[in-house]
Amino acid sequence: MVVHDSRRNLESITIRRAKPEDAPSLIEFVSELYDEPDVYIPYTSQEAVPSLEAQQREINCHSRDNCLYLVAQTTAIPAQIIAELICTGNKYQAIKHVTYLAMNVHRNWRDQGVGSALLTEAIEWAKWTNIISRIELEVYARNSAAVHLYKKFGFHTEGCKQNAVYQRGEYYDMLVMSLLLERQKAT
Repeated sequence: MVVHDSRRNLESITIRRAKPEDAPSLIEFVSELYDEPDVYIPYTSQEAVPSLEAQQREINCHSRDNCLYLVAQTTAIPAQIIAELICTGNKYQAIKHVTYLAMNVHRNWRDQGVGSALLTEAIEWAKWTNIISRIELEVYARNSAAVHLYKKFGFHTEGCKQNAVYQRGEYYDMLVMSLLLERQKAT
């Protein structure tokens, strides 16, 4: 899928499945993301940036039929990963229909349509799997841009986890949101 961004006079981007050889670029992307001063991620880069081997394993784990790992990449030379979206499904039969979504977009590409393009791909994939009927996520309550984006795509707030994250000397609430997809029940 190629998305042309009409709001920026820059290169287009490509959205595709992550590959194990993306691991070094993803580590660099995540490291930079975690070091932003007002990033809405409940980990520091020292706590969450994986080793090369761990990142490759994570990409490979998302080859299950209820999991997805997408990257958005510039078509410029050299190409740069500018966003990631991960849908993690469970192996247990009773909850195999649920996937947990996490998404990160580079600060220079926020509010440019990248998140919308990734969500569109993920929702279409979930429908196509014929397995997923619930996409769920957690988002900082104060991240109004992300909350607005998820609501635009039909996600509903199910609840609020008060004081769920302690960061920079402050407690933050997390919203639990979900999108239910129409599925026929197996007989």
